[in-house]
Amino acid sequence: MSFSLAERDRRWTAVRILMESAGIDLLVVPDRANTRYLTQLEAGPVIFPLHAEPTVLADETGWDGPEPWVHDVRPRGPRWARTVVDRMRELGADGRIVGISGLDSLIDSADGDLNYNSFVVLREWLSHTRWVGASALLRDARDVKSDEEIQRLTVATHVAEDSLSAALSVPAEATDRQLWAKATAALALAGSEPPFALSLRAGVDDGDSRRPSGAALHGDEILLLETSGRIDGYGATIAQTLVSDLTPEIRRAWEAHQAAWEKIWTLLRPGMSFDALIDAGQATLSERYRCEPRLKGIGLGDDLPAIAGREVLATSLEGPVLREGECVLVYPEVVWKADAVDKRLGWGDAVVITSKGARRLGTRPRELALLRTE
Repeated sequence: MSFSLAERDRRWTAVRILMESAGIDLLVVPDRANTRYLTQLEAGPVIFPLHAEPTVLADETGWDGPEPWVHDVRPRGPRWARTVVDRMRELGADGRIVGISGLDSLIDSADGDLNYNSFVVLREWLSHTRWVGASALLRDARDVKSDEEIQRLTVATHVAEDSLSAALSVPAEATDRQLWAKATAALALAGSEPPFALSLRAGVDDGDSRRPSGAALHGDEILLLETSGRIDGYGATIAQTLVSDLTPEIRRAWEAHQAAWEKIWTLLRPGMSFDALIDAGQATLSERYRCEPRLKGIGLGDDLPAIAGREVLATSLEGPVLREGECVLVYPEVVWKADAVDKRLGWGDAVVITSKGARRLGTRPRELALLRTE
């Protein structure tokens, strides 16, 4: 499926407005997420000038795929940095301000992810260029999603729901590997692009990440499952607590979670501060339960905004408030102390922030999921 040329023009205009505001003459974009955003291709790097046509460096000069947005496609060569230098010299970029993604912090990588050797080549061959990090700029440009992007994320959410349904269909004697395998296979069968994203955690803070080990699923276990569908590069994540028995303890914790969710949900609207969202869930709970809200941007990767617990990890250049058109995983977890350890459960869905509040992209009911373990 191809994005429209109108969508391309919208994206390029947004990026160039931010470039001009920051005084950046040209972008070098070696990472997959931002390359796909600017070209809808998984080629790259991309050289993206402020006032000229972009150039894509690829393994081959042609491809089978959507209608190309970029017509200047050149062989990447064994060292992409040398090919980037050649194109930048054509553009007269030496001595100008050039932004490069991966040089500054990413949401999940505070040190960035730009290849050091490639950056050394760029600096040596373009010694008069001023290099600045551009990950934050591109992250801000990608923050507010268009109707076309929201449509892909909606389909991706439904794919993730198929994966969850498959996980719940494991037989009583299943192991965690069987659960993992069924959920992953369902992503592929429903049309999700690789790499497939699946996380399985224990609902007990005992240092066990609960990665699949072949162990049988236990009757008293709480499992936290996150699964992500990916369509045209756009990934949407949902989160679900899996239990095999609705004990009184779990029922009380779930009631606390429901109260926290409802409070947070009413505040999901443009202009709401992140601090207010962090405080909202906790304000509804008793001393026994605490809320750890999570708000994680969804899309091509490294998406805004990002809240984990009481920590704001990343916000837009406009400040720590929600913006209309942002798409996020809303996933509060409730934590309580039992048997000298912290236990937790939660439920999360992909949502879009609209002028009237939040709208869910998923369709499944908000409830605990029961595993058949006997």
